Amino acid sequence: MERLPTDCKAEEKNDMPITADLENILNSYNIMAAAYYGGKLHGADCHEVIRLTKEIFLLFQAQLLAVSHPDRCSSNAIIEPFIRSKIEAIQNCQEIKGKIELSHKNAKRTFENFEKKKSGSSCNT
Repeated sequence: MERLPTDCKAEEKNDMPITADLENILNSYNIMAAAYYGGKLHGADCHEVIRLTKEIFLLFQAQLLAVSHPDRCSSNAIIEPFIRSKIEAIQNCQEIKGKIELSHKNAKRTFENFEKKKSGSSCNT
C-alpha cells in the first residue's frame, strides 16, 4: 500500500527510526537540520553534504541495507541509485574535462592566431 503525504505528516520523528538514523549520520558530521527552517538543511550544512557526499551516502546506503523491516524495498532498489549517481558523476567529470580540453585548444589556437597576426603586422612599434 502506497503511503500518502498526509500519512507522513501525522507521524512523529520517533515513529520514523530510519529517518532518525540518517539524521544521526548527518549529525556525526555536525550537519544539523534547522528546526526554525522546517527541519531542512540550509546554507553551510548543504555545502558540507555536497563536499562529503561520497562518504555520507555510503553510510546512508549501509544504514538502509541494514534495515530489517517487512516493507523495506529490495537491496537492488537501495544500491541502484547509488551506482547510477556514481555513473552520472563520472560522466559529468568526463564532460567537464572535455570542455576544459576544448577550451585549452581554443585558447591555444587564439594565441597562435594572435602571434601570427602580430608577427605579420606591418606596424613597427
